Amino acid sequence: HERKQQEQLLIQNSKLAAMGEMIGMIAHQWRQPLSSISTLAANLQVFLELEMFEQEQFMQLLKEINSHAQYLSATINDFRHFFKPDNPQDMVVLSKVVQDTLGIMGKSLEYKNVTLQKHYSFTTPILTYPNELIQVFLNILKNASDAFVENEIQKPLIVIRGGEQADHHLLEVEDNAGGIPADILDKIFEPYFSTKGAGVGTGLGLYMCKTIVEEHCRGELKATNTGKGACFTIKLPVHQEEIE
Repeated sequence: HERKQQEQLLIQNSKLAAMGEMIGMIAHQWRQPLSSISTLAANLQVFLELEMFEQEQFMQLLKEINSHAQYLSATINDFRHFFKPDNPQDMVVLSKVVQDTLGIMGKSLEYKNVTLQKHYSFTTPILTYPNELIQVFLNILKNASDAFVENEIQKPLIVIRGGEQADHHLLEVEDNAGGIPADILDKIFEPYFSTKGAGVGTGLGLYMCKTIVEEHCRGELKATNTGKGACFTIKLPVHQEEIE
C-alpha cells in the first residue's frame, strides 16, 4: 500500500514538473506571435496618425494580426488536451502523436538550429494513451535538445524513425548529442536520477516515460548509444486489452 502511495506521489510530482516545462514552452511559443501582434498594431497606429493608409494595406495587416491570434488560441487548445487529468485510451495512428508533439514544441527546435529528419510511416491506428505518449516524446526531444546545448554540438540532428511490425509498432528517436555515459546508461530510468545540476532537471522525466510506456501502454522503452548519440526506442503493442 505504501509503495502505491509513493508511486502516486512520484506521478504527481512529475506532472507538476511537466506542467512547469509546458508553461515554459507555451511562453516560448507565444513570444514570437505576441511581439508580431504588437508590432503590427503599432504600424497601424502610425499609419493612422500620419493619415497615410490604404484600405488594401490595412486589411492585410489586420489579417496578419488575426492569423497570429488564431495561432495563440490553437496552442492553448493543444495544451488543454494535454493536461486533461483522465487521459483516456484512444485509437490513434502513431504519426499523429509525433505531429502533435512537434506542434506543442513549436519552433523551439528550429530556434536551436536542430535539423529534424522524419522517416516513419504508420497507417494502422492502435489503442493506447495518446496524451501520455505525447508527454514521453516531449521529454525525449527536450532531453536531446538540452544535450545539444550542454555538449556544444555544432550541427545538431534528431532523426525520428518508425514503422509497423506484425504485433507491434516501433518508434526511434535518435540524436547526435554525444550519447549517454556508459556508467549511467542503466540508471537513467530510475526515479530522481538526474544528470542536470540541481534546479534544472527533476530526475523524474525518464522514469515517468518508462512508467507510461511500460505500465500504462504495455510497451517497451529502451535507450542505447549509437556512437554519435543516444537512441530511444519505443515498442507499442498492436493489441491492447482494456486495462483496469
